[in-house]
Amino acid sequence: MQVTLLWQSSDDLDLHVNDPTNFELYYSSARAPSKSASGGQLDHDDIPGCGTAPTTHVENVFWPSGGAPAGSYQAWVNNYTSCGTPASFELRIRARGQIVYDQTGSLGASSGTESPKQSFRL
Repeated sequence: MQVTLLWQSSDDLDLHVNDPTNFELYYSSARAPSKSASGGQLDHDDIPGCGTAPTTHVENVFWPSGGAPAGSYQAWVNNYTSCGTPASFELRIRARGQIVYDQTGSLGASSGTESPKQSFRL
């Protein structure tokens, strides 16, 4: 299973995923390097900066093939550091080799705004 956040602004957006044990995987997860007991991990924290040229940014939370436990998950996006304008993003969830969710959204122009939580089951 894989949850992917893509965006093209200079804002510092962060992907958050709760696994079935309610462990929250994100840039500041308690277990370095952002890994849960269920085997999920954040690949890296992509940190653009205000004033830099917009380019495609990506963060992934993933489990090894066949390693994601059954249960309820939630995924959402947080605008950690806003550059003063709304930030558009795409949130994609892939489970068992299929894309089960792929939507675009936008976060407000303030730091700390979050997208609605997308719930899904494995």
